[in-house]
Amino acid sequence: MDFIIRIFSILYALLTLLFRTRILETSKLKQDLLIMDELLYVEKKQFDNMRSEIELINMKCHDLRQQLSNISYKLTHQELESLNAAIEVYDTSLKTGSDILDVILYKKQLYCEKNQIRMSCMADGRCLSFISPTHLYSLLSNGIENALEAVQSVTHDKKRTISIAIGNESGIISIHITNYFNSDLIIRDDVIQTNKKNTDRHGFGIKSMRHITEQYNGTLTFHTDEDIFYLHIYFPSY
Repeated sequence: MDFIIRIFSILYALLTLLFRTRILETSKLKQDLLIMDELLYVEKKQFDNMRSEIELINMKCHDLRQQLSNISYKLTHQELESLNAAIEVYDTSLKTGSDILDVILYKKQLYCEKNQIRMSCMADGRCLSFISPTHLYSLLSNGIENALEAVQSVTHDKKRTISIAIGNESGIISIHITNYFNSDLIIRDDVIQTNKKNTDRHGFGIKSMRHITEQYNGTLTFHTDEDIFYLHIYFPSY
């Protein structure tokens, strides 16, 4: 009888431990989802502000071009070229087929100009139209921001580059982001470890991207080859 009681006691303890573990896992998942929802909300506000700013900048650039055209006869060829180049930095003619991607690329291009980073992009943004604006902004801005953050610490001039490719590959919609990185990059538990001082929400960039990708039946993977980082996102064609 004592043996049976001990067995039941052990089983009860194991079931209690399992139950508590499940509760903790569920609580952690809920907490992660709440944080990701909050990040999405913040990113949506950022996108709305960015789009308004860019529309205003484009209007101002158009006005400046008109004014420059009116006084061009007073300027030397060199002065005219210099002023046009200055306007070109803030003007955007990016037309990928996705307004959201255009806004992100414009903002990141300004950052690249300021920090001597070369960014190349070949994209057909039309194939991403099935993704909601908020999700698309979060997905792309996080992916490109991670690449820029990694490249920022690279000292070799020729390696301060990132490459973006978006398109339809034989019925599979793909997003590829490639960048160099230094030796400090750490990947643990399929999560990129952050170098930021504030680690409260570290790792949520990739978690959020993967969460969004899976909502559209997609997959997100990344790997490294020597000092190059590759991010791949795939979706079934819609």
